[in-house]
Amino acid sequence: MRGRKAAPAEIQEAKGNPGRRPLRAASTEALPVIGDAAPRELNAAGKTIWNRLVPHLREMRLVRQTDREVLARYCNHVARYWKLEREIRRDGATYLTETNHGSMKRINPAFAVQDRIEKRMEAIEDRLGLSTRSRHEILRALSMDAASAAASAAGQQPHRAAQAIDPDSPLGLLQRGGADDAQGLH
Repeated sequence: MRGRKAAPAEIQEAKGNPGRRPLRAASTEALPVIGDAAPRELNAAGKTIWNRLVPHLREMRLVRQTDREVLARYCNHVARYWKLEREIRRDGATYLTETNHGSMKRINPAFAVQDRIEKRMEAIEDRLGLSTRSRHEILRALSMDAASAAASAAGQQPHRAAQAIDPDSPLGLLQRGGADDAQGLH
């Protein structure tokens, strides 16, 4: 497909369809928020992490039902990470081995595997908004989309749209003060 990416139907409707092309139907309902039940494929430790994590994610409404498998994979990674952490605490991050030239310190393979798992966890955390920085970026992007849609609906320029967002909502909180916040909260 060539050309610009089509704007969501909600934004096209808010603009009043200036191009006079047929509009796609706007989705009237959001994707369902993720449910409580842990996937069967998770091991016991993964289910424990799922049960501890999902209520908070559901409350924030950042994770949807379509994120279920990604979140399950994340829970397994976290369970493996802590299992390896216990092993490293018990055996140490390094061990001594004897060679023809004397003893030599080597890295515990569990330490290397744990490092790889940590990198995978960080990537998933960024995608799902599980880290503070990524959550802020997701909320900021949502606020910009909401601000643009509200501005278009009101016939304003997008930079004035921040006034249309409820200041007590999480999206409105991000709009207060902008980048030059007088209170020094950058």
